[in-house]
Amino acid sequence: TLYQALALLPAPLRSPAAKAMATPRQFNLTVSQSPAPRGSLYLLGCELEEVYSVVPIVQGHALAIGMVRYRQELFFGCYADPDALPEISQLPGLIEAEVHELGRTATPAHASA
Repeated sequence: TLYQALALLPAPLRSPAAKAMATPRQFNLTVSQSPAPRGSLYLLGCELEEVYSVVPIVQGHALAIGMVRYRQELFFGCYADPDALPEISQLPGLIEAEVHELGRTATPAHASA
């Protein structure tokens, strides 16, 4: 078992390893990509313009990110524990900047994928 493996570690590493195993990981990340139809969706004649994935934050996690590709656009839903990640409000802008940078540097063969 994992606990038996702890006994094989050198003494200075046993305590930190045991603490790491017993402590909830506060910055684990859940990322999910949800499928969406290729065409536009309508409800009572109104076209759906944006779709955001809702990903629950599970116990021991501080951040969950969901992505949906709808009508050739990417939509990200970011959900976080603000106590664990006090600067989380910066994340959507950082994701947007990185997606634009990826699009700018993508080769033509990969740009349309």
